[in-house]
Amino acid sequence: METYFFNSKYHCLYHYTNFYSGIKILASKQLKFGRFENMNDISEVQREFLSVVSEEKFQKEVTKYQSISFSTDSMQYQYKGFQINTMWGYYADKGRGMCLVFNQEEVLKQFKKIKSSYKKHSKVQYNGLGAFYPDCDYKNEVVKYIKKHREEIFFSKSKFWEYENEYRIITKNKEDIFIDISNALVGVIICLPTIENYKESIEYKTIKKLSPRTNIFRYKLSNGEFVLFHDEGIVYPDYPIVAL
Repeated sequence: METYFFNSKYHCLYHYTNFYSGIKILASKQLKFGRFENMNDISEVQREFLSVVSEEKFQKEVTKYQSISFSTDSMQYQYKGFQINTMWGYYADKGRGMCLVFNQEEVLKQFKKIKSSYKKHSKVQYNGLGAFYPDCDYKNEVVKYIKKHREEIFFSKSKFWEYENEYRIITKNKEDIFIDISNALVGVIICLPTIENYKESIEYKTIKKLSPRTNIFRYKLSNGEFVLFHDEGIVYPDYPIVAL
């Protein structure tokens, strides 16, 4: 059997995005870090303070932090990072976008090259207090406050988001930061091409032109369950090849 990302020895990171953004990523071979204040989890950007830290000063300081979010394979619930249907709906434009698959080791290798006063990568922890920032003794010394509580601020979320199984990389920079994905991209998954033969779709042809050596898969409903389709058959789950 051919070695694809899901049966390889390396760990994968999955990045869901709409089609337009995905095309920009593939064309530039770069992933752009997003500003932390633009996170989708409103409890991250509108948390209540349990201390006397100035919220205005805090928000000004936190804008200096940038992040990229990925999903990972779930060992606990036994699903792959591309099998999160909610992510397809929320981040990938209701299935019209794509899921980019990366070799985690290669992503982190590029991440280490970024010059920054603060860099960290880690899985996100989920807890019941995701709507609060932690208490501290620094009063209005915002920089010290954030420095002490980076783990809670940047790597914790409400349990409502636990299904994302998120892995996050964060850096502190004033300028826009990008990470090179030239050697990290190992697959592109599309969900809803406009025609049945996905190789004849605009989506497939556009991706193939931009990234000719990358395997392109289709995430498709078959016999009541979503499967991963490549070339002439199902490649995941590992059933006998079935022509669709």
